Amino acid sequence: MADNSTFFAIFDRLIKEIDAAASLKKKYRVLLTDALRKSAVSICDRYTSIRNNVKQSYMKRSDERLDRHKCAAAFIIAFLEKLEIRDVTLSKTLMREHLAIQVGLIVLGIFIGEDKDTALAEFLDDNKGFVLPDIIHVTRQKYLYIWAVELRYQREDRKLSVLPLAHELFYLESYNKLRMENEAVAKTRANAGKTAAFGEITLQRKNARKTLPAKKRARTAHRG
Repeated sequence: MADNSTFFAIFDRLIKEIDAAASLKKKYRVLLTDALRKSAVSICDRYTSIRNNVKQSYMKRSDERLDRHKCAAAFIIAFLEKLEIRDVTLSKTLMREHLAIQVGLIVLGIFIGEDKDTALAEFLDDNKGFVLPDIIHVTRQKYLYIWAVELRYQREDRKLSVLPLAHELFYLESYNKLRMENEAVAKTRANAGKTAAFGEITLQRKNARKTLPAKKRARTAHRG
């Protein structure tokens, strides 16, 4: 499902996002973009290997295309395993995991557009990416942190798997579809309310004219 143009789009977008990340020191932005460029071939090769293994293990026909959630999950694992971060300080952080998550969401977003899921693609553009679930006492950053920690332990224990990650991405996409549909319903109701209110005002004006004396009503009607 992913071709060379998809690979280039992913790396280019990720590098741009790193370059624009004001929260990262310039030193780390340079280290990360350099690591991405140097690791690109290894990451792509590992993705291809994971993809082929998933096809052989879980699909009836090896020539079938992977769905977008499995593709995104395979990219996440490839980044976790093959991104070379040589800086000791940076390697001790969750930066690798955060980048892998970002890659997975970028890939999923790209494939949503390629699959002509236009309404959802526009929703993601409007929100500058996926909206993360609202959880009590959990902010967006906290949600990403918990996910990154989970990936760190799975990577260290060598328990990374495409299917659980694909399910997580599927549920995240489903949540965004639900948000999109709820917002559309709310917008429709709001527009209906405005129409009803305008109709009520018009009716009140008509009734008010009917209660005026005949001469005054005629003058009002003449003014339009």
